[in-house]
Amino acid sequence: MTGAMYASVAGLKTHMSAMNVIGHNIANVNTNAYKASSYTFKESLYTTSRGGSDGTPTNGGVNPAQIGYGCSIGSIDMDMGSKNYSPTGRELDICIDGDGFLMVGDKTQGPFTSTDSLKSLDLERLGRLKFDAQGYLTDDQGRVVYGFAAVYDADAGEPNGTLNTKSKYAANLTPIRIPYVNEKGFALFPTVYGGTGDNNTTAPDTTATGWVPNTDGLTADDAGRVVDSLPTKADDGTGNGGGADGTPDPDAKRALLDSIQISTEGVITGTIKDSDQTIVIGQIAMGMVDNPEGLTHTDGRYFRAMEGAGNVYAGSMGGLVDNTEVNNDNNQGGNGTDNQAPPETPVKAAGTTRTISNGLESSGTDLAQEISNMILIQRGYQANTRIITVTDSMLEELVNMKR
Repeated sequence: MTGAMYASVAGLKTHMSAMNVIGHNIANVNTNAYKASSYTFKESLYTTSRGGSDGTPTNGGVNPAQIGYGCSIGSIDMDMGSKNYSPTGRELDICIDGDGFLMVGDKTQGPFTSTDSLKSLDLERLGRLKFDAQGYLTDDQGRVVYGFAAVYDADAGEPNGTLNTKSKYAANLTPIRIPYVNEKGFALFPTVYGGTGDNNTTAPDTTATGWVPNTDGLTADDAGRVVDSLPTKADDGTGNGGGADGTPDPDAKRALLDSIQISTEGVITGTIKDSDQTIVIGQIAMGMVDNPEGLTHTDGRYFRAMEGAGNVYAGSMGGLVDNTEVNNDNNQGGNGTDNQAPPETPVKAAGTTRTISNGLESSGTDLAQEISNMILIQRGYQANTRIITVTDSMLEELVNMKR
């Protein structure tokens, strides 16, 4: 008789766990990019009072007789599908429509030599972005966003060192950062390394990059616009000041990036106010995961690809980075020698994934569904308490048989 009590206690615990899941979902009904969880129940231990039989030549078979002892939580799964677009009107807010995650981390992470090394980056869906004082693209918690740097397309017919909307993208995963500009409005774009580690700045088949160091820093307002001066002398990686073509260029000047846009392919462009020149800053990379539902929450909205998630890949929206490998050695080419290629990390197309600017992804909580689930769980909890009450009454009758 006490088995009914034990089964009901297990049922109470399980229903309470389910209510915790529901409560967490409802609490985050207005949390942008929140991924709601769902649960399933499973039956608990069975005892067998009679085994089954296939029968004999003269008698038929019998089924087993088993008694269960309640239930427990079978699984708690996240719904990682993309949700509705919620407009904000802020130009650096993006909603990820489709699979994929922003890849964020520290400025110095890398090199990314394998899919396992990419797992050191955190993943998130909330696209509340800004540019910090050093020109790095970050989320609202200060985590640096990784992507593909823009490089000059020699076939575009533009002046050497100019970044424009025809730019190609270096097939290396680096923190996205605003380039510098000289007095002509030309972007002092990154020092680029070829597959053998030698420096060049205009080769369209470049595979890795190292940013020109920011000695003075950039400051940005809440909208992500650069509002402070650019350094008057840039280091081209050799210890000499210079522009994109390697010639000395001490005339890097104060600039203001205005009307920043992020395209559906994750390409970030900005207009230099003084010259009305549009420059390409880079493309946001998408973190593609074999099993998104297998990701593990690490801190708030951040995910990490641990056991069960499979491999992580750097994805390029729109196929802009069509290389089969990402070359990256902590923003340097190879190991600094001319005869060793940089390490290789897989990059793949991001499929139909796109970014929608001026808005964020809404919460994944379906409030009507959660309220319905809450009612069901409440009634299930009440029913289990009734079993305990009835069992207690039956035990009381048993004790009172002898009076």
